[in-house]
Amino acid sequence: MKKNNILVSSAILAIAMFFAYCTKGEPYQYKETASFSYSGSGGFYVTTDLSVKPKDSLYFQFNANASSPMAKILLRRNATVTDTLTPQGNSFSFLKKTRADSVAGIYTYSATAYDAANVIMGVSNLVVTVNPDFTYYTNRTLFVPDSTAKTNNTYFGSTTGLTYSYAGIGGKSAQVDFGYFYDSSLTTAVTTKHSLYALTANPVTMYDVSSWTKNATIFKKLPSNVNFATQLTSGGAINAICAANLGSGTTNKISGLAVGTGNLIGFRTADGKYGVVLVNLISANSPNASTYISIDVKVAN
Repeated sequence: MKKNNILVSSAILAIAMFFAYCTKGEPYQYKETASFSYSGSGGFYVTTDLSVKPKDSLYFQFNANASSPMAKILLRRNATVTDTLTPQGNSFSFLKKTRADSVAGIYTYSATAYDAANVIMGVSNLVVTVNPDFTYYTNRTLFVPDSTAKTNNTYFGSTTGLTYSYAGIGGKSAQVDFGYFYDSSLTTAVTTKHSLYALTANPVTMYDVSSWTKNATIFKKLPSNVNFATQLTSGGAINAICAANLGSGTTNKISGLAVGTGNLIGFRTADGKYGVVLVNLISANSPNASTYISIDVKVAN
């Protein structure tokens, strides 16, 4: 009997706590007595689920109508409240102007109407998908050029994300934005000899590229405080950082490749697109044909 009394007391306490929470925090009660509609014309107005580019303008022109007075309307972006509105009536219209996030992903914009007792009267959700405005290639492997079979993949194309060898390039030289080689002619420390180059430079003289399309890519090392993962999250960010740094002091051949953020190489292709190279791995400090690097590349669309 004592055990049963304890269980009953616990249940009553739990119910009491439940109703106490309902009156103090987010309400559990929901009576659908309000509805939302969206209006507006033009490219900025959001009236249905849609896809946009990072930082595109978004206009939410919503109209709320209820069978009884609404006390407040909360606007949320995902789970975060962005605006608290006080309609004080059965109908309310409001224009919310904002921008899409700079990071690609799926975002829910919601409007929730409440009455004076904090009961939810109606909810409306619109889903905005932010598509990336840059291309991200990971773990591309480039080898030191080999002099015999000439089959080492030593060239990279930022439009395709593919790597190419001299023997296998065929008629695709126009897709090459840069090559990789180990510059044994340098007299500085061995770790500075890993290099990228544009075909206009062509320091690999054993490869005859006289009949190739030679894209005039330029390079420059970016400041050490630029973070590949956290800063270069959109095409706009890539363009801004590269444009600010590649205005002067560029070259068509750059040495000193090193692993990791803090050693990023910015580049601009012949058609004016900006990109950034992150070196993940350098297999050896050697000019041998077995030497390779692994890179990640981000290119603004």
